Order: sequence, then structure tokens, then C-alpha cells
Amino acid sequence: MDDYGKIFIEKNLCPAPFMNLIINRYGECYSCVKNYMKKRIIVGNILEKPLKEIWNSREIKKLRRTVYKNNYQEICKPNCPSLIALKKKKIGMGKYADFDIFRQVRENKTHLDSPYRCVIIATNPCCNLACIMCRTKRQIKLNELEKKINRATLDEIRENISNLRLLRFSGDGEVFVNELAIEFFQMLEHKDTSYLTLGITTNGQLLDKSKWEMLKRLKVARLELGVSIDAVTKQTYEKIRRHGNWERLNKHMDMLAKERSKGNLHHLAINFVVMRCNIEEIEQFIRLGEKWNCDAINFSRVFKKKIAAAQDFFNPPDRYYLDKLSDILQNPIFDKSHVWAGQILPFRDAKRDRGE
Repeated sequence: MDDYGKIFIEKNLCPAPFMNLIINRYGECYSCVKNYMKKRIIVGNILEKPLKEIWNSREIKKLRRTVYKNNYQEICKPNCPSLIALKKKKIGMGKYADFDIFRQVRENKTHLDSPYRCVIIATNPCCNLACIMCRTKRQIKLNELEKKINRATLDEIRENISNLRLLRFSGDGEVFVNELAIEFFQMLEHKDTSYLTLGITTNGQLLDKSKWEMLKRLKVARLELGVSIDAVTKQTYEKIRRHGNWERLNKHMDMLAKERSKGNLHHLAINFVVMRCNIEEIEQFIRLGEKWNCDAINFSRVFKKKIAAAQDFFNPPDRYYLDKLSDILQNPIFDKSHVWAGQILPFRDAKRDRGE
């Protein structure tokens, strides 16, 4: 909003503790994605306190003080996207800042009078798939505690929707399996959300024409979709995304590509978790994304180390696969602006670093 977000670049500040709350499947609240933090910093729990109180909890104010001192080495991993963006002078979610946030950050305030502007909802553990790097079995229904957490989260977001500038549905589950989320989207049709960016991460299997029409009816400023795919062939896709159907995915992606070209969808991204079984398809994945009019083609490493251990060649490092990845990354296609490969690009020079 205007140039207020530039304050984060000027002060070398990660915007997250001043803009963002993340709620996970246990009701725990974070300001930053825990996978990019050296230690878990829980700033509250939605079952114990409302978000407006968590927003100025003792824990989040301590985090803000650390960020003001630029002591990122204490809390952040080097591959944190926010830190990478800061080095490139990009403000990330800081673009949603307004004058109130600008004023308070300029004055090094840790207690913020302005409300949270960005929320990432990761409360849904249900998924119609059982991907090999994510889970061992499908879960279709919420249990009673999970329903309580989802209701508490969505009810509070509904009440505070006018304060939000970014609302993103993410996390381990598939949003279109969650009946409470579907009810929330239907409710949102009757709200003024002309200032809101709505982002959804999905596996695309359930995003058929009827679900798309539901989303298209929302009066949001921007609608952004990220589809997790991880493959370019039927064999690899259905091996990784168990219970998924390659033909159905392509049908839905072709529909989204057309909607993106019409401008009805403002941002379309596809996601690829790099593993042993799909490493040969990395370059083709970029071409597939370009065919679908994608704005971003994202590559990441596996996070769930125990479940994905058989596929993870980063930790512990497997020299054979790291060398193979290094060779693949020599292709200048990875330097294109719409290819987001920050998590794997550090391995581009793996062989050279060893003097080979």
C-alpha cells in the first residue's frame, strides 16, 4: 500500500512479526513459518486467547525486539524466503503495510496498536491424497478437537475480515476437503473484500468447475492459487501423490490456465518438492508451468524428514543426487524471474565447491 512497506527494507526487517499470524492444526500461532526457524517460537494458541491478544503477546514482542536488532542468526535458517527477499530488496508481505504500521515500525514499537494484516490458515489436517513426502494415509474428516480449532479460527477471521489484507489457506491439508472452509468461502461472498488478497494452496484434484465458480464469485482484490504437483508424468505423479489422478489434474489445470489468461485469476503458481524419484523431471516442470500460463514455478526441499526420509537427499546429504541436481541447475532456465528456486539454487555449485 503506497510506499509504506519500504520501511522494512530501510531497517532490514523481516515484515512477518509486524504483519502476520499463522495458525496451525493444533491452534498454535506463529508469526513466521516454523520450517524456516531454528527453534519453534509459539506466540499463542487460539483455543486460549483471541488473535487480537496473541498479536501483542509477550512472545511476539520478544520476537519483534530480536528482529529490530537484526539478530536473524539467532532465530532464522539461512534458506528463509523472507531473508532471501530482504537481500534482494524485496518487501514481501510488507507490501500490505499501511501508515499505522509504518509509523510504529519507524519508532521501533514492539506493542502494535494496528491489527494483524496477514493471516495464514494451516488448521486443516484433512487431505484426499496421501503424498509420500507428507503423510502415510488419507484423512477425510475432522475430529472434534480439529473442528473446534477450525471453527475458532474461521469465526475470528470472519469477524476481523475488514482488517485483513492477505488471507492464505495453506498447511498440510487440502482446503477443498474441509467443509468448514467451504462454508467460510460461501459466507465470504456476502462480505466486502475488495481490499483482500485471497491465496489458496491446493493439490488441484477437487478444484473442478463448481469450486472455481465459487471462488470466482468472491469480491476479492486478488485471487491467487498455488497447485502442488511435483511431477510431469502420470507415473511419477501417481507414485508421489497417492490417490491422485493425473488426467483429472491436467483437466483442472487447463481450466485454471484459461482463467488466468482471461484475468479472472490473478496469480497461478505450481509447486514441486525435489526428491529422489522426481529429480529427472525438474527442468520439464518449468516448461509445463509455462504452458499453463503460470506466474511462478516453485521448487522446495522436503520438510517432513521422518516421513520423507527415503526421498530426501539433502539431509543427510547424498553426493550422487546433489551432484545430479548441481548439473541440472546449470541450465540458465533457473534464472528466469518466474522460477522460484531459492531453496535449491545454493546447490548449483556443489561440484565446483569441491574443486571438480
